[in-house]
Amino acid sequence: MPSLLNTNQRSLPSSLFFQFKKSQEFEQFVADILHHSKNRLFREPSPNPYALLPEALAFLDELLEKTLPSCIVEFGSGESTILFCTWASIHQKSVTTVENERNWLNQIKLKISPKIASIWDVIHAPLRLQLSNLRLFFTYSLANDYITKIKQADIIFIDGPHIPGREIVLFTALNNCKPGAIIIMDDFDIAPIRKILAMVPANLAVYFAGVPVEKCGRGFYILRCSESVPQHIMPSSISFLEIVLSYWRTIRDYLRFGTGDS
Repeated sequence: MPSLLNTNQRSLPSSLFFQFKKSQEFEQFVADILHHSKNRLFREPSPNPYALLPEALAFLDELLEKTLPSCIVEFGSGESTILFCTWASIHQKSVTTVENERNWLNQIKLKISPKIASIWDVIHAPLRLQLSNLRLFFTYSLANDYITKIKQADIIFIDGPHIPGREIVLFTALNNCKPGAIIIMDDFDIAPIRKILAMVPANLAVYFAGVPVEKCGRGFYILRCSESVPQHIMPSSISFLEIVLSYWRTIRDYLRFGTGDS
């Protein structure tokens, strides 16, 4: 089986070992998607430096064709929104987008035709401060609205919000997704994202098979839920340094980006 990693977990600091289940069948499934995605016609790169790269979009496109999801939920909008909505419109499926930036969301809406928009549900959820286990996060509001969607989703794509809020989104998805759902964490090549994944405790990670895919865009980590999670679990043993860093990162991003409500 071809390796999915250019750099595997052994290259990470010892504190960053992931505790998700190993599944040869799921690893092969992801490897096949990666292989076949290279034969897809790549899109032109977006001028937006933060946008998904063509090879990442090709991977997602191939994943859609292999899984045929009825319901897709994405956190953060952009090139993925156009891809998901175009595919869902052709196959008469549904897409839900959760986005905090109102102005950016309005720009994306201009790129979605009225026909495609009929299968697209948009949740504008400005960011809010949230405390969890003594740490401070800057994450989406309106959680009840998108938790309902997560419970229905076959594919959950996480590309937002900013790093100080994405951990809450991941844990919300892990605790509320249905068996068989696939969760895609974007930006796996970025160290803070790998750290978020490493902090998923064993008693939650055991319900998921995990496969890293590096150097595909900015990297993905692909998770598949094997059975229903019986309880809501968040990591509790956090160091004093992590608590302090959570406040610093959150306040920094709050001052830099705002809530996205305007």
